[in-house]
Amino acid sequence: MKIITTIIILISCSLLVCSQNLDIKRDIIPIESLDVEILKKKCGLKRSINCDVSIEFISEKQWKMLLDYDIFFKTKNKTSGYRLPKIPFFQIIVSNIGKNPVEIRDVLLKYGETETKALSIKAIKKRLKSPIYSILNFNIILSNRRLLDNIKCINKIDFLNDTIDYRFNFINPTDKVLKIVAFDWIPVHYRTFQIIVKLKLLDKEKTFNFKFKRIEHRLREKIFKKTS
Repeated sequence: MKIITTIIILISCSLLVCSQNLDIKRDIIPIESLDVEILKKKCGLKRSINCDVSIEFISEKQWKMLLDYDIFFKTKNKTSGYRLPKIPFFQIIVSNIGKNPVEIRDVLLKYGETETKALSIKAIKKRLKSPIYSILNFNIILSNRRLLDNIKCINKIDFLNDTIDYRFNFINPTDKVLKIVAFDWIPVHYRTFQIIVKLKLLDKEKTFNFKFKRIEHRLREKIFKKTS
């Protein structure tokens, strides 16, 4: 009887320890559909006759990858420290595979009946005005960049060697342009939402809709340490 009681106590303690060491990792991923292909589980790609558009939520892990590049800082001295932005940012790549210039007219966020435009640089700086963000160069982060390789997803891009500044307000034929946009936080009770990319081709407007969903991963921390 004592043995059985001891076993029950050990199992109960084990379950308690496990429950206390669960961590939740949150992410935002695109939803696959008939016209949206999912790359690397994170990047949504939609193709058309004249242009292809891909979009990806910039997660905490990907922010850390982006901020490995000094071009996104106002100074090379990072010893003062900084914090990753806490509003949602998305990377968009538009590939002009047609014969005429393409213009990015608008990028919108839609959840429920609410539809908002991407934040301007001024608005982003106002929301992230704390000194812990002051080292980040949002003028560069949010500027259009020409992508020199046929890459769609953030973790494959070398921003120093694969991209250059792009100052046209349109996208020339054969060019691929990378654009980062940001929005205000989406109310937590909306589990799905849309990002709408509006392009202008000659006198016509082309709309690309991407649906996203919030997901949560329950992770278990390591509770055993290797002894020396």
